[in-house]
Amino acid sequence: MLYLRVFLGLLLSYLLATQAWSETLRMGFFEVPPFCFEDKQTLQPSGATIEFFEQEIAPRLGVTIHWISGGMVRQMTMIERKQVDGIIMMAKTPQRQALLKFPEQHYMQIHSRLAVLKSSPLTQVRQVEDLLGLTIGYAQNSYLTPFMRDPRIKYNLVYGASWVIQNVRMLQRGRVDAVYLPTTAPVLYVAKEYGFADELRFVEIPSHATPVYSPFVRNDGREEQLARRYDQAFVASGGTQTYLKYLAKYIDITRL
Repeated sequence: MLYLRVFLGLLLSYLLATQAWSETLRMGFFEVPPFCFEDKQTLQPSGATIEFFEQEIAPRLGVTIHWISGGMVRQMTMIERKQVDGIIMMAKTPQRQALLKFPEQHYMQIHSRLAVLKSSPLTQVRQVEDLLGLTIGYAQNSYLTPFMRDPRIKYNLVYGASWVIQNVRMLQRGRVDAVYLPTTAPVLYVAKEYGFADELRFVEIPSHATPVYSPFVRNDGREEQLARRYDQAFVASGGTQTYLKYLAKYIDITRL
């Protein structure tokens, strides 16, 4: 009888664990093409990071994914209210770490630059003073590197999923002098799609490389288990090398 009870206990534990990892994972995403965006034809979530997560991570976690789209403001609200289990792609800050468990493994390290028109007199940025008097386009509630957080820098912040194309259009019309980019990938993709690649150039700014992750919402310790399982799945997938193959379908990754 004792052996039967032990066996049944172990069997129950196994079944509960299997059930826990066969659940749907609610993942939030905001549009940052080519990483994540809504396909115009299918109206389904698409992009390099979403495809990588669906094809490489989710099967190894034993979960299905329910994608929830929205701008950064909405995503942060859903995180605070625990209406999502994780966010598909995000840089780490102390404020975000209070709400999210970041795994050890990151997709890649991104490098910040400014996009300007080729006719712009801005050719280099060595100190914040080089940006004073300029208006920089960017997105509301989005990540800024320490250099770009100087309160003297003037921003024009836009809302919504199409922040990249909104900013580039304002750049073309002279409403902003430059567009801040945590990574050049979105503009490389949008410029290719809309045919204005020849109008732009990139200006380096002082910054360190920034890792980007898929963090999980802090929720009674479940996030610790998710992050640990994610790390195992990421390594098993081939990691960054495999991820970059997905990204290379959309842009020339040598220009990042």
